[in-house]
Amino acid sequence: MKSALLLVAAVLAFAVPNVLAAPKKSGCYDNSKSVILTNYWTAKEGTTDMNNNGKIVHLTGPKTVAIKNSQGKTIIKVSRTTFEKCQMEGTCLLQNGMMLNLDNNKDRFKILDRSKRPYGEGYAENIPLVPFVSIAANDLPHQAHVYIKELDGKKLPNGKTHNGCVRVDDDSWSFKHCQIDWFVLEYTFYTKLNTPDTVHAIKKDCKILDYITPSVRDWALIGKNSKNGTETTGGSKKGKKGAKKGAKKGAKKGG
Repeated sequence: MKSALLLVAAVLAFAVPNVLAAPKKSGCYDNSKSVILTNYWTAKEGTTDMNNNGKIVHLTGPKTVAIKNSQGKTIIKVSRTTFEKCQMEGTCLLQNGMMLNLDNNKDRFKILDRSKRPYGEGYAENIPLVPFVSIAANDLPHQAHVYIKELDGKKLPNGKTHNGCVRVDDDSWSFKHCQIDWFVLEYTFYTKLNTPDTVHAIKKDCKILDYITPSVRDWALIGKNSKNGTETTGGSKKGKKGAKKGAKKGAKKGG
């Protein structure tokens, strides 16, 4: 009888923990899994940048290629490399302070109203991109706050320190799920950040901080008058924007 009781006790010792154990967490944004982290930025005429193959390119040269709006009217002429980078990023900043965004297809653009969207346009026309705050994700609600553990305490190239809290202001066509694309404003910032390839992220209420500094505003030519500061309309809100997001980091690292 004693041996029988011991046998029952032994069985329960193995069985009870399995019965009482909490179910495993699922999903990408509950800290139980890591998600891919990539970066994207605004192409700026006259600077050095990188294409999707990891090749360094210079956004300079003879201005022979016309950037046109959805009606086919020429907005401005730029160099071939600048035009191609504008297509790839979906958003680009010209030397005269004009910011362009792809409109209804891969080669038609619109002028952004920089008083409303000084650093770029997110998933909708009324959603501005914010450096170091905006992320693109396809499996999180728009405007959701997300805490990324690996960004908490990270020193940014402009001297600010991040608290890990970001916001879903954009989406992407270049990836599906379990990936976050972080908007870091410019290519030079990307080269200095050295962010990890994967991070732990959780959707939660957290405080969004302001990382805009005078140097950020200067780089973005905030306040500089362009030759044509009016905003064009028509076509879809994003065009090709997002089609190349997430590829740049992998290209540079050979992944």
